[in-house]
Amino acid sequence: MTGLADLLTTHREELLVRWRARLGRTPELGEQAAPFLTALAETLRQGHPVPVPAPRPGFDRERVLAEYAALHALVLELAAPGPIALEDVQRVADFFHRAMAWATRRSEAELGLLLDSIPVLVSFVTADERYGRVNHAYRSWFGLTDEQMRGRKVREVIGEAAYAVLGPYVRRGLAGEHFSFEQHGVPYRLGGTRDVKVSFMPHRGADDRVEGYVAMLQDVTQLRRLEREREEAVAAAREAQAQAEAEQGRLEALSHQFAAQEQLLRLMFEQAPAIIALLEGPEHRFRVANARYLQLVGGREVLGRPLAEALPEMAQQGFLGLLDTVRRTGEPYVGRETWLQLRRRPEGPLEDVCLDFVYQPIRNASGQMDAIFVHAVEVTDLVRSREGAQHAARELERAAERVRESEQRLQGALTNSGAGTWELDPRLQDIRMDGRMRELFGLSPDEPRPLLEAALAHLHPEDTPRIARGLHAALTGADGGVLLQEYRVLPGEGQPVRWLDARGQVTFDAAGAPVRISGTAIDATSRKVADAGREGLLASLAEQDIFGVCVLRGQALRYEMANAVHRRLVGQRELLGRRLEDALPELAGQGMAEQLRTLLRTGQPLTQHEQPLHIDVRGTGAPELRFYNASWQPIRELDGSITGLLVLTLDVTDSVRARERAEALAQQESGRADFAQQLIGIVSHDLRNPLAAISLGAATLQRRGAIEPKASRTVERILASTDRAERMVRDLLDFTQARLGGGLKIERRPADLHDLTRGAVQEVQEARPGVRIRHEVRGDGRGAWDADRLQQVVQNLVTNALKYGTADAPVDIRTEAHDGTVTLSVHNQGEPIPPERQASLFQPMQRGVEGVDRQGRSVGLGLFIVRAIAQAHGGEVQLTSRADEGTTFRVVLPRDAPG
Repeated sequence: MTGLADLLTTHREELLVRWRARLGRTPELGEQAAPFLTALAETLRQGHPVPVPAPRPGFDRERVLAEYAALHALVLELAAPGPIALEDVQRVADFFHRAMAWATRRSEAELGLLLDSIPVLVSFVTADERYGRVNHAYRSWFGLTDEQMRGRKVREVIGEAAYAVLGPYVRRGLAGEHFSFEQHGVPYRLGGTRDVKVSFMPHRGADDRVEGYVAMLQDVTQLRRLEREREEAVAAAREAQAQAEAEQGRLEALSHQFAAQEQLLRLMFEQAPAIIALLEGPEHRFRVANARYLQLVGGREVLGRPLAEALPEMAQQGFLGLLDTVRRTGEPYVGRETWLQLRRRPEGPLEDVCLDFVYQPIRNASGQMDAIFVHAVEVTDLVRSREGAQHAARELERAAERVRESEQRLQGALTNSGAGTWELDPRLQDIRMDGRMRELFGLSPDEPRPLLEAALAHLHPEDTPRIARGLHAALTGADGGVLLQEYRVLPGEGQPVRWLDARGQVTFDAAGAPVRISGTAIDATSRKVADAGREGLLASLAEQDIFGVCVLRGQALRYEMANAVHRRLVGQRELLGRRLEDALPELAGQGMAEQLRTLLRTGQPLTQHEQPLHIDVRGTGAPELRFYNASWQPIRELDGSITGLLVLTLDVTDSVRARERAEALAQQESGRADFAQQLIGIVSHDLRNPLAAISLGAATLQRRGAIEPKASRTVERILASTDRAERMVRDLLDFTQARLGGGLKIERRPADLHDLTRGAVQEVQEARPGVRIRHEVRGDGRGAWDADRLQQVVQNLVTNALKYGTADAPVDIRTEAHDGTVTLSVHNQGEPIPPERQASLFQPMQRGVEGVDRQGRSVGLGLFIVRAIAQAHGGEVQLTSRADEGTTFRVVLPRDAPG
């Protein structure tokens, strides 16, 4: 017989044609379907799983699952006409299970698929004799859905007549007994009786109490019928053997009828429902072999040939010795479920065959051994089915253990999934919904209308035609009866529209008519909102006209999308469908393609700033140097594989070249500024001696007192002007040292901030009688500083406060100590410093007000020098200026030299 693996290999192309026709669309699996069937055939041949070919990257998961289901059904239909080993059915189911599990990545779905793929009826019954879980085979056997069985009493489901027979076993299972039994003639709820073989395994909780049992049930009605037929066939063969012996006697007595009787015997052998042969002589030469025998040995020529020559593999397996023993002793030999290897094709491999057989010696009229009658029945499928059932039972025991371990996790997952379940009967135009499904539709438990009418009333009117088309397609067999839909419902007045993601499967009867469609639905509102946001973002991203956007797919980096800006950046060339290297050949040698393929391999995003590239932006064939800011992001599929790149590009050539020009101008300006600062330093230094001479001369004239009043006023003006000039020269020298000398030089000595502030304030008050200055002292003000420089800071800040503050308002000074620092704060009322000027206030030649300083004629270096002195001490200067609080300069200094 041809195995399922050979059937798949021989009929693969035919199977694929039927599969595509059943789908009615281009398969998502595409070219992977043929390798998939090849891998399935190899799994069947090797007897162990081989890797399942994966669908292409970016596949539609739901469509792939539907295609797997349709292909699985076609494989089973291909195997249905002939006998097929149960273990092959199991391997086929396991193979498809692994493929679907890979696609779904849902461990709980794998458990359900495992249980539903087992051809044994599996149920879990709780301590109160209620069904907790049943697999697909169990539900199908009873003709009920999961909702119709889960939670119901065993007695109610199987019926009183069946419970009267099976009830004692149920109670034994709930008593904690682990046992198996076979029961004949059990009343069947769909009519008639069934022979069943059942194994009970108690399920115990953490306290060792029996919480239920797992029952594995096999309907052995057909198996027992086959066994009875086999026994009847053996009895018929024995009867035929007896008739043959009687006929042999008559043939010896009536030799003239031998030819006719022999022909009758041959005809009987040919028509007997068993494997029959007749071996003569010590060499066991074939005299008779019926059609079933010839079929068993692959149609080889055996008549007239010794067994050792015709079937050498049997002689090598010890059967020749068995025949010799039967011939020598005259005792028949009976073999039960004996395995041997035969070539079932002339040049084919050895195949395992299991036989029940009898070697019956035949004596002639004189009592001498004449021949050996061979009668056999092949029981290969029967034995393998039993072994498969035993293996399945063992697997179910292990599965039951896993079920018990994961039951709580599974129940938690089911509860937390938020899915609702439904079942639609197209014949009765009726629908059933669980509580969660009613909640998703906004239906109350006591809904007065018929449920289907109420559900239809809550559907969004824009989605109703599409839902109707999808239902019609599924009910007519499209996609194998799989329904996948997303639609909106209107839960109720004042409630937002809700999106549902619904999945369903149509069940068809033997005539192909739809019986029911069952499924689930989840609330997909959040995902749809997020999807809409992402789609809008992508559309906005593509439509904006600032930076280029494109998508490159695969190792070939083929253009899938490019917006108008990107096309403009590359000279309006044709891009879609072309490889990057073909679309932009000028990139060759610039390392771009290699860099992007490395990104595809590693998955690390890449951001480039001002990357130089030679691009033909004008389409003239002459690339020119351009600069780009670019972001390269990998595009990942559900399985984590990288299938492309999202590229954002901004041409910054104009900015780069403008910056280069600005940097050149800044360098030139810096040279001029350095020269000006050096010149200020030289001039300021050389002015000190003439100013000192003028000041000394004017002071000498003033001390003599013998000058006229008019001349005395002139001398006073000379002294005041000289004092201002000396201050300006001192500020200019400090500025030059801070800018060109690497910062102001200070000499630290122990000092008290409170005392030196008090001294500086006193000098200001002496120079400006009548001003109000308040000084508040807090904490220990001792530290190591340059006292002269800090007094300069105080005088500059206080002078500024008096100059720009409200005339009749006092200037408040506070010196306070902290753990490692001291703070000098100078505050005045008045117009605040505009925010736009505060950032540049500590730069040279800057003031907090518009216009010229007509009062002090300063050059605008005071605050610059204040900050330079603070920084030289390792401190900082802070400024706050608001209309409601006034202006405060705060100098924070460390007590000692930092580091």
